[in-house]
Amino acid sequence: MKFLYGKSVCTFSKSLKMILNYKHLLITLLLFQFLLVTAKRLHLRSKLKQKMKVASKHKDLDGVALESPFNYLEVTTECGKYKFNLSTNVNSPNDLKNHKVKLPWVAYVVEKKPDKKFHPICLASIIPDASDEGSTVLMTLNHCIDKEKFDNGMLYIYVGDTLPVTDDNDEDLYEIELYTIDKHTPNPLLPNVAIIQIKDGIEYDEKRKAVCLPFSNQELPDKTLCAFSALKYSDATKTFEDYLIEALYDANTCQAKKVTLMVEKYTELCFMDFRKDMYLAKGGPLICKIGEEWTQMGIHATGQYSADDYTLHVSDKVAKESQPATYVKVSRFRSIMQNSQNLESIGRLHMSRNR
Repeated sequence: MKFLYGKSVCTFSKSLKMILNYKHLLITLLLFQFLLVTAKRLHLRSKLKQKMKVASKHKDLDGVALESPFNYLEVTTECGKYKFNLSTNVNSPNDLKNHKVKLPWVAYVVEKKPDKKFHPICLASIIPDASDEGSTVLMTLNHCIDKEKFDNGMLYIYVGDTLPVTDDNDEDLYEIELYTIDKHTPNPLLPNVAIIQIKDGIEYDEKRKAVCLPFSNQELPDKTLCAFSALKYSDATKTFEDYLIEALYDANTCQAKKVTLMVEKYTELCFMDFRKDMYLAKGGPLICKIGEEWTQMGIHATGQYSADDYTLHVSDKVAKESQPATYVKVSRFRSIMQNSQNLESIGRLHMSRNR
């Protein structure tokens, strides 16, 4: 009996040592993880300080405020780099073309449906973050984020090339951590900017880049040629194709008597485009070539003839006519983005924070 008792005590002692060793190992791993996260945050803060130091040399930029360091990310961060040319000698909206191309900053807001697949409901864009290696921040239309669906974990961000998404573990599928909208918008039903933060960052490479953002209150001259990203759905193959649709900034045409599309000039832009098919364009980035970079000047909101629903079909009459569409004017909503590189302080801005 003594032998058995001694053996039991010995076994218990060994088990206790193993448990203590395991706890020490677990504590060490947690400490290492904490130090890694802290080091990453310090790295991002260092990057931000460096950007602001560079930014201080650009005080003469028109319409830019030093208290908004995000305004200078275009100067110090690689963004909007993509070799592509729009049409030349465009005299009317009927001269506009549709290009089959996906730009590196285009992403999608996808919803997990009862069939377990993730279907696109909107487009979004990757925008610059503090890090030069990647971004955790995207921009889309406020109408694309339904709070109930968000709370139920049904909404995700997808940056891959195959839609709908069938694999929950797809490496290009990102969980949305929070979204932010401007709470001082006069009417929450009106189109607005929504900033999305994802839990894991999107690393930059040849296929994934950020689009540049305009300076605060930056305006476009009339007859500016730009383009917006959209998705075209094929009934035959049940697949989606990415398109870049040229659009002409023509405020006078959008305000003509025959055009009933309401435009709020302070917060919206109106462009004419020529779509021969039905596209999903809601939330899609409207980009214009400013200097050598592509800059997102708008977010596709509504169209007069276009329902922006890929499940519908376009009539012959619509296919023969140019269409006006409204876009959220991104330069008017810079306050919602100015601190996106410091997401811990995003709630201190005049916004509504939703988790």
